[in-house]
Amino acid sequence: MTSVPKPLKFLRPLYPWPASDDKSLFADILSVLAMTYSDTQSRGTLRYRLLASPLRPERSPLADPGTWVHEYVRHLAAELGDEYTFRETEVDDAPTPEAGKDVAPEKPLMPGTIDDLRSLAKECAVFLIGHNAEPDAVDLLEEMEIVDGTAHLVDDDTFNRLRQPLAPPDDISFLRTAHKIYVQHRKFPEALALAIRLGDPALIREDFNAPGNPLMKRRIAFLLARAQIPIEWLRTPSANPDEEIDIEDEFPEDLCRYLQSIPFQNEQILSLDTKVEPMYAVSIASIYANRP
Repeated sequence: MTSVPKPLKFLRPLYPWPASDDKSLFADILSVLAMTYSDTQSRGTLRYRLLASPLRPERSPLADPGTWVHEYVRHLAAELGDEYTFRETEVDDAPTPEAGKDVAPEKPLMPGTIDDLRSLAKECAVFLIGHNAEPDAVDLLEEMEIVDGTAHLVDDDTFNRLRQPLAPPDDISFLRTAHKIYVQHRKFPEALALAIRLGDPALIREDFNAPGNPLMKRRIAFLLARAQIPIEWLRTPSANPDEEIDIEDEFPEDLCRYLQSIPFQNEQILSLDTKVEPMYAVSIASIYANRP
């Protein structure tokens, strides 16, 4: 560069390299190679990945991060979490401008906005969910504060594997996301259990009215009665909240029996026990005596 005349250095912005597939592919390759230079260039994999997207032509399909296999996606997910945390911390620690003075915002060192980071995180999460790495996907979405978008990333084959990663936390956003996934895949008893855990009358009413199968309705009524949910939570909100409505006019007769009478439920359980014949205790001696 020392042999290049200075005027040419200043003229360089006037001769840009036009956006093309070759340029975006070059940025992707640099993103993969940056995995081995993480000590010298912080978050270089993410930097070149974000640079590759705007360099592509408008109608060129966006390259899937999974094209560069699993280890690249995991490395990229880790850098996404670090970059998001860094930007959030930088905003919180920004100095308060003094009165009468305008502080010019500092230009971020990493290209892309928060929305770009979250969009890329969703692409990585789709790949991780499809390759049996659901805990990693949930951790990434939690770091990016977009756990509520998990429901749109799963299908009938993958939602069952998300039960365990989303089950333990008591965070409301986790519980609501898990509820949305269950409703989306018509798992109404599981969704109702989470709605009861949240204590949300609107969700409980929606889950109660959602199934069209009468047997499923009775099962949900069993769960509501066992949880001692007030009948008022199941009624449609009226303009006059003080108006008294007879429960028999609001719900069918069979559902009223399930919702109101716990002794009736006990009768049903005893009836089932009679059919499967586990009513009487069986000793070990009698088992061996009846064995041929």
